[in-house]
Amino acid sequence: MNIRAQVTSAMLADQLGVSRATVSIVLNGHGPARKISPVTIQRVIDAARDQGYAPNRTARNLRLQKSGVIGVVLADFRMDWAERVMRGMGEIFDPGEYTPLVGTHRWDAVRHRKELMSALQRRDEAVIVQPLPGQEEVYQQLMAVGIPLVFLGDRPPMSASPLPASFAGWDSAAATCTAVRHLIDRGYRRIGHLGFHHPMHMTLERTAAYRQTLSDAGLPVNEAWISLPHAGGAVEGTIAAEITRMFAPGAEHPDALFVLNDGLALHLLEILDQKGIRVPQDVAIIGMGDLPLTGHSGISLSTVREPCEEMGRAAAHAALSLIAEPGRVPIVSLIPGNELRARRTTSP
Repeated sequence: MNIRAQVTSAMLADQLGVSRATVSIVLNGHGPARKISPVTIQRVIDAARDQGYAPNRTARNLRLQKSGVIGVVLADFRMDWAERVMRGMGEIFDPGEYTPLVGTHRWDAVRHRKELMSALQRRDEAVIVQPLPGQEEVYQQLMAVGIPLVFLGDRPPMSASPLPASFAGWDSAAATCTAVRHLIDRGYRRIGHLGFHHPMHMTLERTAAYRQTLSDAGLPVNEAWISLPHAGGAVEGTIAAEITRMFAPGAEHPDALFVLNDGLALHLLEILDQKGIRVPQDVAIIGMGDLPLTGHSGISLSTVREPCEEMGRAAAHAALSLIAEPGRVPIVSLIPGNELRARRTTSP
């Protein structure tokens, strides 16, 4: 059996009478930027195709002591949030030389640590992570060996010694005010809140903004209408129990609920339907995120659009900037987004 010898960039360069550097520049897509003539670019591309040349990225990365990989650790792939974020990252990473390697922690601390330790062992060029509380030690391990870290969507609460990590996320406190004011403007006065017990900075800010917006409007915050089950795992049973409690016969119940995110709001709509509680006649619902499913005519959930693609682009830009400038100060991108989607679930 004939085994074809592997074609190298040196062989292509000798065949074409150009330098190895020229071959490398052209095949990495940088020919026009480096002022290489279109004729030479086409000759290199044609020769590489005809000879079946494939660049040995592993050898190149070993030579340069680089992995070429940026680790991306997300919570999960449910509800299209991750797809939108990765679409934004792809716009930045795809034209360049870095490849995102995506994993999920599914809100589990053990899986979260495993994913990050794998990134550490691979010596990823940078890590973009949707963080969990209580994981500061592993974040510090990454940064201690010089791996840039970018928090995505949320970050650990500010403390006396905050982690010097970069961050790309939504200014969701301002968006929360938009959502709650929408309920007030529609005439709702007994406004409750369904969220998660998740001690992270941006999550805590949403709950605080809900309270502040009611206070600014002169409306009471009724603690009996606030439910914050622990994040992760199956929460449907907990939500169902909380709705039963809030809407117990004879008890004054909320006439509207501000929900932390659209995924939770979709679970809530199903539970309310099962219990015969009408939306919006008995209780209005507004979520956060504007996930694609929320606009379906059979759902029509009022919400505020989360700038997911913009967050993905900002996180990718931060990672590349930190790789290019080791030791630079953290990059913080707080992305505005107050686009209200007023739909059926808040129509009085």
